[in-house]
Parts: sequence; C-alpha cells; structure tokens
Amino acid sequence: MIFVILVTINLKYKRFMKLIKIFAIATMAISLTSCVSKKQYEALNLNYKQCIESAGERQRQIQDLQSANAGLTSENNLLRDQNGALKSSLDACLANAGKGSANIDKLIGEIENLEQSYEKDRLLGRTLNAIGVYKSSYGAEREAIELYTKAVRLAEKINDFPSYLTFKSNLAETYIIVGDFHLCKDTINSVISKSRELGDKNNESYGLLILGNCLIQTEKYLDAMTVLELSIQLMKNTNSLLMLPYAFALIGEASLKTNLIEKAKNNLILAKSFEPKTDYIVEKIEEVSNLIYT
Repeated sequence: MIFVILVTINLKYKRFMKLIKIFAIATMAISLTSCVSKKQYEALNLNYKQCIESAGERQRQIQDLQSANAGLTSENNLLRDQNGALKSSLDACLANAGKGSANIDKLIGEIENLEQSYEKDRLLGRTLNAIGVYKSSYGAEREAIELYTKAVRLAEKINDFPSYLTFKSNLAETYIIVGDFHLCKDTINSVISKSRELGDKNNESYGLLILGNCLIQTEKYLDAMTVLELSIQLMKNTNSLLMLPYAFALIGEASLKTNLIEKAKNNLILAKSFEPKTDYIVEKIEEVSNLIYT
C-alpha cells in the first residue's frame, strides 16, 4: 500500500516538473518574441525618421530647383526681349542701309555691349550674316565677305554648326561672284565635309550645288555634272525641293558646254517643271534657255 502511494506521488511529481519546464520554455519564447518585436519596431522607427528627413531634403531640393527655374525663365524672357529689340533694330538699319553704314555700326555696337554669353555670340553671328546677305545683294561683295567671315568664326566658337554651315556656304557663293574660285572650292569643300560628319544632308546637298556651280565657272563641266547629280539625289531624298530647279538649270548649262544638247534641253524642262520661287533661279533658267535656243 505504501509502495503504491509512493509510486503515485512520484508520477505526479514528474508530471508537475514537466509542466514547469513547459511553462519555462513558453516564458522564454514569449520573452524572445518580445525582444525581436522591440528590435523590429526600433528599426522601423529609424527607417521612418530617415524617410521623413529624406522627404524634407527632397522638398528643399525641389524648392531650389523651382527657384533656379524661375531665375532661368526670367533670364530667358530678358534675352527674348533683347533679341526682339535688336531684330527690330536690324530691320530698321537694313531698310536704311542705303543711307550709310552708321545704323549698322550702331546695331553691331549694341550687340557687342551685351553681357558675354552664347546667345550674344549667336545673335551677333546671325546679324552679321544677315547684313552680309544684304550687302551682297547690292553689289558690296567684298564687304559681305568680311561680314560672313566674322559670322563663321563666331558660329564656330560656340559650336553653332547649323549656322556655321549656312554662313560658310554664303561665303563660298560670294567668292564665286568675285571670281575667287580657289577660295570658293576650299570653303565649300569644308562645308561638305562638316555636313557629312554631322549627317546634315540638307547642307551637304546645298554645298554640292555651290561646288557644281564653281566647277562650271572653272570650265570643269563633267565634274560639275557629277557633283550636281549627287546634289539632286540628296535633295530628293530629304524632300528639299526649293533648289532643285537651280540644280537642273546648272546641269543644263554644263551639258550645253559639252555639246550634250538633248541633255541640256531635258534638264531645262525639269528646271521649269518645279515652278521656281526666287528671282535668281528664274534668271538662271532664262539664261540657260537663251543659251540653248538662241
């Protein structure tokens, strides 16, 4: 009997100890879970603070950018106003250019007095080019050459290559007018080379057109026809049709000089089919027509 009681007590004791162990393990697990949760909370709280600080910094950056943009907008508006005023001055001085060069000198002086900037050099270059075109149209080709040369240097200085190619093409054309064919070839070949480097098909085709004209003036008619045909192909590919009648007229002229009469006539027909819109193209077509049929 006593043995049975002792065995029973021993079993209950073991169960009790087992329960105590389970309770202890559970308590440790809860404690560990609590510690992990606390660490996670602290990490999340730190991230939250960092996000708030980052958001504040971004807001400051946005405000700085907005202020900078407002400043640039104001500066652009000022430049636009200056450009508008100077364009009006240019129009006025060109209208009065026949009365002397004082107005032109005054305009150039106004531009040169502007604060040094890309826009200043760009505007001055385009102004010099515009005055050069005007001078050349009134027979002052040598003055035009000086103006174009200055415009080319300014455009090259600021890497304004579209303007650079246009100004230099104008310079090359003026060399033809004054009979400086060697300078024309050197100048226009550099235009063609730069145009190809930049992938500028329009300026390349126009450069080839000028070169073809120069070759005709130096009696290299076959070379001129080859160059002009390449120019025409580029014009067609880029849908730049304005100068096509001039190119056909020049081929007609070169063909006539080499006794290719039918080719000259065919190119004259093509030149007339495009309804040329500028006086000098019309004059060239009439000149070639007179050569063929007179």
